[in-house]
Amino acid sequence: MKYTIECADAVLKRVFSGRMEYRSTVSVPAGLEAVFVRGGQVIDLLRAGEHVINERTGFTLRSASKETCELYAVCRAKPFDVLWGVGGVEVDGKTLGVSGSYRVTVDNPLSILRRFGFVESLDAASLRTMMKGAVTDAVREELHVSQRDLAARIKTRLTPVMLDCGLYLDAFCVDEVRDMKAQSSSDSDNTENIL
Repeated sequence: MKYTIECADAVLKRVFSGRMEYRSTVSVPAGLEAVFVRGGQVIDLLRAGEHVINERTGFTLRSASKETCELYAVCRAKPFDVLWGVGGVEVDGKTLGVSGSYRVTVDNPLSILRRFGFVESLDAASLRTMMKGAVTDAVREELHVSQRDLAARIKTRLTPVMLDCGLYLDAFCVDEVRDMKAQSSSDSDNTENIL
């Protein structure tokens, strides 16, 4: 049996779960890696190429036909853009809302699985949810210091956190810093004018 790893729009995706026959071949295209898991433990990391189960030249799996296993595809070559937003930050008597985006690539597939667990799929939207706490904390802490060089300071603060999660933070952008109270007043005025 031959299994070809594919992972189009996800950082990580479970591509197989079940019993894999002896001498099965796992084909991993360039730009992807595959993580072989059995019993909640990582057995092997497969890089680009052909890998045969239980061959001396490939990875080994004892009792391959008797035990269930999982195979995860990890996209190493593609960057993923993630939108973020933080509201309700009190600074100098103003309530600020801040938003932007960041770009990540996979740095370490094993760290991703260790951090996020053996999930079915992990895409940019999932990353946004899972990294929201870390991003929010970094934005709040740095916004209290100054708005000058805000994106660079947040990136510096988030880089080790992302690396711990198996992700490399390529870029961090702050697109907008707005006064939420002024925005609310403006919206209320517009509502009154409409009525």
